[in-house]
Amino acid sequence: MIQTILTAVLAFLGTNIDDLVLLALLSASAKTKREEMHIAAGQCLGVAAITALSLVGAFLVRAVPTKYLHLFGLAPIIFGVVKGIQNWKGKAAQAQTEQPAIGVGTMTMLVLFGSGDNLSVYIPLFAVSDAARVAVSSVVFMIMALVLCAAGRIIGQIPPVKQLVARWGEVLIPVVFITIGILILLG
Repeated sequence: MIQTILTAVLAFLGTNIDDLVLLALLSASAKTKREEMHIAAGQCLGVAAITALSLVGAFLVRAVPTKYLHLFGLAPIIFGVVKGIQNWKGKAAQAQTEQPAIGVGTMTMLVLFGSGDNLSVYIPLFAVSDAARVAVSSVVFMIMALVLCAAGRIIGQIPPVKQLVARWGEVLIPVVFITIGILILLG
């Protein structure tokens, strides 16, 4: 059991450490508790969806077209470009008063679209695991998602990080999304 837990923790950290940067930036840019909750809920829903997809993929391991997973990198690029254009045109301030900067659905999709590395690790992990190990790993992934959200919030609240995002967030956040997308595309 301990080996399963350690394996799940290492698999999660290895495939989600990039999310920590994103969570810290988004947390630093969040204006309300509601936005922070949307970010955390979206992250957790995304991890749950990735875990479910990995379980299905473990059963269909031969049919999963893994060579196309890198194309999911287009989503963060598109999101980053749209966010950058909104910021450039000055519509970001108006949008922030009407709705949260990042909604639950948007955050969930960003997590899902950046899941190529997760799927490439979790599918084989689940394929060689029995039901008990899969269940334990799934619980560990959800706990780790909460820990990652908390760590992102803590980092995002550090005054220099908050000041950096306050000053450069309109440029920095779209650049981070576009960079993540390019890295996913490059595989």
